[in-house]
Amino acid sequence: AEHEFFSLTISINTAQTGQVAINEFMADNTSHKKNEYNQYADWIELYNNTNTPLSLHGLYLSDDAANLTKFAFPATTIIPAHDFLILWADEKNSTATYLHCNFKLSANGESLYFSNGSNVLDSVVFGAQQANKTFGRCPNGTGPYQQFTIPTFNAFNCGFAGIDNISNDKLAVFPNPATNSLLFSNYTNQLMHQVTITSVTGQTFLKAELTLDKSIDISNLTTGLYVVTVSDVNGYYKHFKFIKQ
Repeated sequence: AEHEFFSLTISINTAQTGQVAINEFMADNTSHKKNEYNQYADWIELYNNTNTPLSLHGLYLSDDAANLTKFAFPATTIIPAHDFLILWADEKNSTATYLHCNFKLSANGESLYFSNGSNVLDSVVFGAQQANKTFGRCPNGTGPYQQFTIPTFNAFNCGFAGIDNISNDKLAVFPNPATNSLLFSNYTNQLMHQVTITSVTGQTFLKAELTLDKSIDISNLTTGLYVVTVSDVNGYYKHFKFIKQ
């Protein structure tokens, strides 16, 4: 039998100013996370702010304003819509798992540039860094930089992001899906006192104090997927995903 073969070419636009951002970075990684070389190393996280995948072909990362083309992204580098790209800044060779930049970040502070070689698309100037803490944007990709005690490697920096650090494993939120209110079980009123409801991309819709009836009114929220964060007076928190119907 005869066969016909067709070739389909898909065009993916190259990122422009504001579309991809330096979202988070760690410049003093002593015990946080190892790369595929089994070494602790500096890392940089980029975030795609758009609803479409973007190519990074022809774009660069650098820590030197006089040499913006220090690290060139491979031609095949694509960052999906509303997704992340991790690069290790450790002067190692890139692998099938991760890209590795040909420079390291200074824990004493420096600058980081994302550019097309001529124009800077995004940049950050930072001071001395603390070990195993990061600087990142909240909301992702657009917000101001702030220090994260708990890094959010390859994950959303606010709302949906982070590692829960409230030790109360029995704390629960119900019903799910929910219509008019969220109820909190095993809630310790002396400690956990604030509830924040965000979208999965970090947009805040509601902040409230937990009352004695241990419930939050969500009737004004539109239908969709949300993240509820319960925090205590010491800055500890726990995340839950829920569907508003």
